Amino acid sequence: MDDQILTFVLLLVGFILLGVELLLPTGGIVGVMCAVSFLSSAYFAHHAWSETNPLYWRIYIVTFLALIPITLSGVYYLLTKTAFGNRVLLAAPSTEEVTPYQEQHHHLESLIGQHGTAISPLKPGGLVQINGERLHAVGHGFIIESGESVEIVEIQGTRVVVKPVSAAQNSVRDPEENFNPEDQIDPKISQTPQRNEIIDPFAETDPS
Repeated sequence: MDDQILTFVLLLVGFILLGVELLLPTGGIVGVMCAVSFLSSAYFAHHAWSETNPLYWRIYIVTFLALIPITLSGVYYLLTKTAFGNRVLLAAPSTEEVTPYQEQHHHLESLIGQHGTAISPLKPGGLVQINGERLHAVGHGFIIESGESVEIVEIQGTRVVVKPVSAAQNSVRDPEENFNPEDQIDPKISQTPQRNEIIDPFAETDPS
């Protein structure tokens, strides 16, 4: 076979093997074959053109060097931008696939602090109605009767944790409301007898 034909055939085979090596895990076997194909193509190109047509030889070298990054870019695009590449690389699952209730969780978090009504007894689990929406709820250490006003204090999975409104308000009441000035009086001072009498230093002392 003519050296020029072998040059192009081996060059084409080399780039095909390069793409296969990048796309499929072959343990380097295809990579070795790719290197052999490129070297053989270069050998036949040198033998065919280096002496008789040096310009063709130079064109071959420039073309070979330009096709390598083009091939690598094409394989990279195929792996990262196409469905075929996702199957080959086994792309990581999206956040929605890992946590399918993520959107619902964000919605429940936005309800923290909202007030509503228990529509069933919470002992501790039951249903509450917040802004016209029925939600699965659990009482936070309280048994809540149906019809009682509640406040959402936190989220547990796909359920809301609620407290009675009175309990929630007591937990955040200003400590100054319970302040008693008498608690700050020193007990020793409070136990000291108080005398309002004024002693006259010129008064005569009773001899008895």
